[in-house]
Amino acid sequence: MKRPIEAVRREIDTLDREMLRLLRKRYALVLEAGSFKSDTVIENSPERQQHLIDGVRRHALELGFPPLVAEGTFTGMLGSFVILEQQELERRQALEVAEKGR
Repeated sequence: MKRPIEAVRREIDTLDREMLRLLRKRYALVLEAGSFKSDTVIENSPERQQHLIDGVRRHALELGFPPLVAEGTFTGMLGSFVILEQQELERRQALEVAEKGR
């Protein structure tokens, strides 16, 4: 017997919240990793990104999950995190300049 659509949607909502919690943890780690960088521009390393995407596709296949969805999701996430990391670097640099001007 099929479950009611409302039950399925509630479970999807629960999973979405859990994924957001995990993304928040990943974001914190991205910021922590970024704190080790002192360049003025965050480099989007194509080699590193391709390595990550290859791993994501491989893991998706192992889990029986469509690699296309995994790749698209992670490509978007990685691009967004690069932008956020750049913004955080610029924020830190502005604080340093402000502190030196005091």
